[in-house]
Amino acid sequence: MNQIVASLARTVIPGARRQILYVRCPRSFSTSPRVRAIGDLSAFTAAFQKTTVFKKLANHPEAINSIRALMETMQEAGVDVSSGAQPSTFKMAKLMMSSKFREQIRVVADEMKKADVDINSKEVMDEIMTLKKVAEPPK
Repeated sequence: MNQIVASLARTVIPGARRQILYVRCPRSFSTSPRVRAIGDLSAFTAAFQKTTVFKKLANHPEAINSIRALMETMQEAGVDVSSGAQPSTFKMAKLMMSSKFREQIRVVADEMKKADVDINSKEVMDEIMTLKKVAEPPK
């Protein structure tokens, strides 16, 4: 930027080059605390452990491992699973076109069936929505 100003000054006013003051804007660097997807992790964990979904998944480590593998697949595709933010429409479309992601979704669905967790049931959805309310960070 300073080079552009200096070259313009030389072009427009040949003797003005010495009179140009290079002003550097000192910018302070600061950080703010990261916003977490889960407000109070201990409250979320305690609430999750009381659900029937947790009790069923606790007896089926294959289901937990398939969920973990799905999360790794999503991270490899560029989705930030730790922030809790919903991915963009483009990233979702990119995920759906991935054969690895589709296969991983199928594996998770199969393992959930083996663990006797019906993701589409109203009871499971109610438990998940209750957990979502517990997990919301304070505003």
